[in-house]
Amino acid sequence: AGTLKVSKTVTGNLGDESKYFEFKVKLTGEDGKTYGDSYAVTGGSNRANPSTIKINGEETTFLLKHGETISIANLPYGVTYTVTETADGYTTTKTGDTGKVSAADQTAAFTNDKTGTPDMGVNLTTLPYILVFAGVIVIAGAAFITRRRRYED
Repeated sequence: AGTLKVSKTVTGNLGDESKYFEFKVKLTGEDGKTYGDSYAVTGGSNRANPSTIKINGEETTFLLKHGETISIANLPYGVTYTVTETADGYTTTKTGDTGKVSAADQTAAFTNDKTGTPDMGVNLTTLPYILVFAGVIVIAGAAFITRRRRYED
């Protein structure tokens, strides 16, 4: 029997390491073979993650964030697996996302990268509006102070 591990890594200056990403795992057995009712799943911090998965069942959904791994243990050799991920807005690099269990440890590794230029200050297209707003506040303050001095005298 082998173990399938699904791992998650987030990179890039705009990558959110605290965000959970959705993974779907589908296990398909060989024709004519009988398999156990379910197989244990360990790892991952999200409480919504199931603790078991079935062969020849429907896709099972898991949630993983940066640095997390789930392990599906005691999978019989010859079981085919497919792992897909939903990662909108990220560039995804994946290895081992499909295949057959044929070794003691197999890994489906997903790396999501989100790199960009962060907003570093005032956008020059909005600067005139900010200056006009600041001018209105200064004029209103001056008018308030002038009016208050008249009533005090």
